[in-house]
Amino acid sequence: MGLKKALQKRMHKAKLAGSIVKDSLVVNVKRPLKKRRFYANELKAVVVDMDGTIFRTDSSLEALNLMFPEKIRDSTAGELIYRKMINSIIEGTMSIDEAMIKGTALLKNRGFSITDIKTVFEKVKPYLRTELIESLKEIQKEKNAKIILATFSSKKFGEMLEDYLFESIGFRFDSIIGSEMEFNEEGKVIHLIKVVGMESREVEGKKIISKFDALQELLKEKNWEFNLNQILFITDGYGDIELIKKMPSILITNKENPDLIQTVSTRLRMADFIVKDDEKVKEQIHKIIFG
Repeated sequence: MGLKKALQKRMHKAKLAGSIVKDSLVVNVKRPLKKRRFYANELKAVVVDMDGTIFRTDSSLEALNLMFPEKIRDSTAGELIYRKMINSIIEGTMSIDEAMIKGTALLKNRGFSITDIKTVFEKVKPYLRTELIESLKEIQKEKNAKIILATFSSKKFGEMLEDYLFESIGFRFDSIIGSEMEFNEEGKVIHLIKVVGMESREVEGKKIISKFDALQELLKEKNWEFNLNQILFITDGYGDIELIKKMPSILITNKENPDLIQTVSTRLRMADFIVKDDEKVKEQIHKIIFG
């Protein structure tokens, strides 16, 4: 790697770290101004992220591993593609939205299908945070709160997760927000119909809707009249900063191999509550919700 490129990479990382610091100041200044953003007895809904939060892994990584299994040294081609995209996001040369569109195109070109989505789900199932799911089920029952799954990933994948949870523990989400794909008669991906991303805009000719705007649309569609302080958001990192800024939030720390974004997000306390990823996840969340 040339000196110029190495310096550019360091500058991109510094820029990202600077953005996180800036956003942390916004989040932490708003808290004292609002006194308390969250009152457990007023809870109306919980919005929960999927990749890295409900699962301790990323379904996108497993999908790329499945469709690009060729071995390159100690990795698969899929893992190398995934790492390259993550590094590009960290360095600021690619947005999460652009990575999603590129990743979907790569999968489509390899004939990615509904059957493959099912295979990926079986691969990520062992990484399910069961204590978090149990906690969500109890919150739904005891607090009569709506539980909303909100993911950048495939809504179809979220629906498979929901079917599995209903069969195993009788739990369903009240609604699911996620990117939507169109499939042909053979069940193979044709293209993205709807892309849920970090911000509402157009990328490479595709219209992106942010998680926050998608949530606002859902609340209006369902006639759920909640103010933002009555919604608790659960995530694993800075990728969901727009929701973290706007509503009370829980950040679940990733104790195994956290990346730069997760490490800085945790250290700067980018959320109202920090929950450690251990065997007491449920206990920690219940303390926040039930006191």
